[in-house]
Amino acid sequence: MSQYNGQRIELLAKATPGLIDAEFVLFINREQVIKQRTKPFGGSSQTFKGTWNGRNVVARVTAVSKFMSHYTMIDVFIDGVLVDTLTV
Repeated sequence: MSQYNGQRIELLAKATPGLIDAEFVLFINREQVIKQRTKPFGGSSQTFKGTWNGRNVVARVTAVSKFMSHYTMIDVFIDGVLVDTLTV
């Protein structure tokens, strides 16, 4: 659970890999807010935008590789405020 503007919210992110891209989906309180595909060869960091309850939502998705581990970090912003960082 995360917190935004004094209320608890549930953030859930899914990334489904494709042949040369991936589908990224972000849910807030089980409501789909963002559903977009990554750009092939778009680099290690990409930004996706959506709206939730009339508020602007931005997810900055970054692929991280460290020695033997690979994961995706997702910074979730609502109206410009960093709400949480998720790891997939």
